[in-house]
Amino acid sequence: MLWKLLGQKPIHPHPDLIGGGDCVLWWEVGACLMAGLRRHAACIAGITHIRQGFAERAGFMRALTILTVVMGVMIVAGVVVLGVTLVNRLNAPTAIGPAALDEPAGTSITQISAAGDRLSVLLHGGGPDRIVVLDVRNGHVITRTGLAH
Repeated sequence: MLWKLLGQKPIHPHPDLIGGGDCVLWWEVGACLMAGLRRHAACIAGITHIRQGFAERAGFMRALTILTVVMGVMIVAGVVVLGVTLVNRLNAPTAIGPAALDEPAGTSITQISAAGDRLSVLLHGGGPDRIVVLDVRNGHVITRTGLAH
């Protein structure tokens, strides 16, 4: 190789280091340029190899940049969704307070069933059995249905 022509010993990097054999190649290309051997075949081959390495790394860096931007956008979108969800839940209607059913004396609640924003109450006593449907959002009676014996 070129280092033999110049009477130098190459520097061999540790194989676990980043760059691996490129360090020796950089040293050789640097030696070529310093010695004025720009047209020497080994020098031209070394420069070509380094340019190919840069092209491969440029593609990797481009992909890494795109991946980083996409993940950043996903984080921002997630924070926006979290904020909107919190605001919607804080502004959601609350449960009703006590609701007055205005039923006759002796009436008792036998069963309660909820479906969406409706609350169905089965009443017994004080007359025929009946079902009263309440709106959970405001506590108003939607309908009353009497049950036949």
